[in-house]
Amino acid sequence: MLDADAIRWTVKVSPAVIRSALIEDFEAMSANGRLSVDVENIGTLTTTYYVEVNCSDGIAPVPAQPLSLSKQGDAGSSSSLSF
Repeated sequence: MLDADAIRWTVKVSPAVIRSALIEDFEAMSANGRLSVDVENIGTLTTTYYVEVNCSDGIAPVPAQPLSLSKQGDAGSSSSLSF
């Protein structure tokens, strides 16, 4: 049996920046819009981020996407997402 006192919740926080965001041209009401985002971890911890898009009225809600990035300077410290 596992004792609840033996469990620890750890939250790692590391700053990140959005290096670029690009929306491809699309026809209104087509549901074919695509957003590409480049994100980079600029901190000292490997971390999982949740990237969220807040759209204006009339745009269907976009679910957040998880993104795990290595610490700054390591391979995998930046990545791209498409929404």
